[in-house]
Amino acid sequence: MLQRKIDLQLQRWFKQKKKPALLIMGARQVGKTTSVRTFAANYYSSFFELNFEEKPSLKRIFEGDLDAITIYEKLSVTDLGKLIPFKTLLFFDEIQSCPQARTAVKFLIEDGKYDVITSGSLLGINYREVSSYPVGFEYQIEMHSLDFEEFLWANNIPPKVIDKLKICFTSRTQVDSFVHTKIMDLFRKYLIVGGMPAVVTSYIETHNISEVIIRQKMIIQSYRNDISKYAGKKKGLAKAVFDSIPMQLAEKNKKFVLADVAKGAKNRKYEDAILWLYDAGIANYCFNISALQIP
Repeated sequence: MLQRKIDLQLQRWFKQKKKPALLIMGARQVGKTTSVRTFAANYYSSFFELNFEEKPSLKRIFEGDLDAITIYEKLSVTDLGKLIPFKTLLFFDEIQSCPQARTAVKFLIEDGKYDVITSGSLLGINYREVSSYPVGFEYQIEMHSLDFEEFLWANNIPPKVIDKLKICFTSRTQVDSFVHTKIMDLFRKYLIVGGMPAVVTSYIETHNISEVIIRQKMIIQSYRNDISKYAGKKKGLAKAVFDSIPMQLAEKNKKFVLADVAKGAKNRKYEDAILWLYDAGIANYCFNISALQIP
């Protein structure tokens, strides 16, 4: 099981006396669901997981009245488990597929009998479908793939060594040559493996780069499938932009060049497709700055 930085955030949230709902945002397959399941197993007596993409029939729970009592009655007749007041975690996964569940969060938090965590992968592209957001009742955090520090944890680098590296970095002092060689070797492997949990796990278990590449290709294909499924009229343009990213990152000129996507491509035609990829968490912006400060 991979150690993630979100684990500490979940623990801090759990310790709050009057918790808001916790919304975990992030691209697909970065580890949101796994982290919540592990957290629930350690801190709750009962766990209700509703994945609205895996089981679309669960959306019917949120049809009609959305008051807490009605929702609890419907949950109690499912095969998800037993509702134990103040000891149960309700987890609404892929909540972008059930906007009414997002609306109902406010009423569940006001009631206060059960803790609520929601998670979504494509929340940035369907925000208009939510009739009423739980403003003031929802705390949002964003989860990404493993960063390099998490990758070091996965490779059993002791926390003391990592802390020493941070001190050397901030104080600009030399790192022990043996440690430096080891960490740089892992950094190069991180550049190859990346930070997607399934890929990192495959590497840790097999150290087989061929297996790593297979996993990476599977994730890339799943992202392309999402574009086909959710991008609507923009799917052709969005796929073209997405497919061009690796090639453009390999160029010396790091500026994204639309002419490399398609001959004669114009900003006006592609800007919505690029924005869709960003809102879906599939691509990131990297702004050109002239000073080392937040733009």
